[in-house]
Amino acid sequence: MKTIKLFSHIALALFVSCTACSNEHVDISGNKQKVKNLPGAIYFQFAGKYSYIRFGENRFVEAYATKSDFGKIDIAQNGKNILLVTTKGISGTDHQRIAYRELSPSIAFTTLSDNNNIFSFTYQWRNIGIGSGTQCYISPNEKFIAINAESSGNHPITIVHAGEDETVESFRDANVSLRNHKIIGWTADNSLIVNVDGSIFKINEAGNWEPNGLLKIPSLHATINPQGTKVVFRAEKHLFMCNTDGSDVRQITQSKTIESLTEDGERLPVFSPDGRYIAFSTKAIGAAASWENHIDGSVVGTGSHYGYLAIIPADGKLYDMDSKESGVIFPLNAKNKLIAVDGELFWK
Repeated sequence: MKTIKLFSHIALALFVSCTACSNEHVDISGNKQKVKNLPGAIYFQFAGKYSYIRFGENRFVEAYATKSDFGKIDIAQNGKNILLVTTKGISGTDHQRIAYRELSPSIAFTTLSDNNNIFSFTYQWRNIGIGSGTQCYISPNEKFIAINAESSGNHPITIVHAGEDETVESFRDANVSLRNHKIIGWTADNSLIVNVDGSIFKINEAGNWEPNGLLKIPSLHATINPQGTKVVFRAEKHLFMCNTDGSDVRQITQSKTIESLTEDGERLPVFSPDGRYIAFSTKAIGAAASWENHIDGSVVGTGSHYGYLAIIPADGKLYDMDSKESGVIFPLNAKNKLIAVDGELFWK
């Protein structure tokens, strides 16, 4: 196991640029938005169901699977395959099945032990099967799977060979709770990006899996673009963006928030595959609500942690979530409603 050592804090001067902007890729006509020119697809979770919206196909697929079928997921870089993890331990609480298969409406996900797997294996660690499943991430070259840390099983961040219960390397900082160890994801060059107590590290096979410190941010909630050049993180309930060396920090979202509501504001950021856009969840629906009948009443009673899917360009400008004129994109589902989300987003 490699020990991650935290590095000194890089001061981030949080500042705001109040420039509103428009987006040439969005055509608002009456109450409808055309987002067909956005790249790839966004995969999201809401109320225990997994769904996606594919922009080029102008296609919305609701509930291709549910969390009762399995626990956590990851979507491959090609957008065609899905990595699934069982919710419960196999043969006790120290095993979980990890399966990689095609993401197709014709393939059911009620079992992970059928003949539809590209590969499937059982991963073993103390108490790894407790809870709703361990989050795993597959590398773009499909050679490695990174497994998030878990405090309940004293499990560090771990990399295994794809399809095998064979550890390549594992990482932790002994002075930091495993609750504050988090995988951000893989970049396109097959580098794993992790966040340990706000310190972000880059790890890859070419560097013999040695953690390379990038920057320090005031948050565990962060994402990196596939190109490995920009980081977006949540602070003070809003989103900020900077370079991976910690320079050029900019606040990129603002909205009215309720002080007592910790999940208010903007959350769950993720970059588009080309790095040109950022999707996230927002509780601010002032702009969207100004278009008639876009609020889906089905979200009532799900708790405060949900929000609505929103998209902005990754241009470093500040976007006012409460202004219809700021250029924020609110995609709609098949029922012409805002898309409610309450779990991790993937854009592939």
